[in-house]
Parts: sequence; C-alpha cells; structure tokens
Amino acid sequence: MTSHRQPPTFTVYPQFAKDWDRFSAEEKEVVGDFLETLQEEYDNPVFQQGWELNGKYWGAILPTIGFRVIWVLEYPSHLGVVPTQPARNINILMCEPIPE
Repeated sequence: MTSHRQPPTFTVYPQFAKDWDRFSAEEKEVVGDFLETLQEEYDNPVFQQGWELNGKYWGAILPTIGFRVIWVLEYPSHLGVVPTQPARNINILMCEPIPE
C-alpha cells in the first residue's frame, strides 16, 4: 500500500497579491511552476540543489526571470527540533526580482 502525504499549505506575505499582479505573464508562469513544485518536492534533495538554507530560512534563485524566493517550512513539532513529520505549511516571505 502506498502512502500519500498531504502537501503543505501556503501562507504568503501580505503584499504578494499586489506583487503578483505586477508580474509579467512569463514571471507568473515561472514563479507558479516553482511554487507548485516546491509544494510537492520541498524535502527532495534533488530539487533542493542550488537552494540556500540560512537558519530556518530557505532561498532559491529563479535565474530565467532573475527572481528570488525566500520561505520558511513550518512543521507540526516545536521549532528547534529536527522535524520527524512532513511540513504543514510553506510560509513564502519574499518573491521579487533580484536588485541589480
């Protein structure tokens, strides 16, 4: 029997909807694809290649559009404890063009 885990939910920063409205069609496609894959593969070491982890903060660069995404994984257990259960939420803290 195969077990299927429930993918984590997303929480986004308050300005996200306004930022999203300003993104071009290409940016929306790339960011949307990244977030969809992140939700399914957040704990896959292959997908994590190229990400940075600084304390509890994760970051990724989307080079095709020059964006960065910063997020925190929230687990059912207390912070500071090695997670033994899947993440329950992905808190997107930033999604923006990389300043030049």
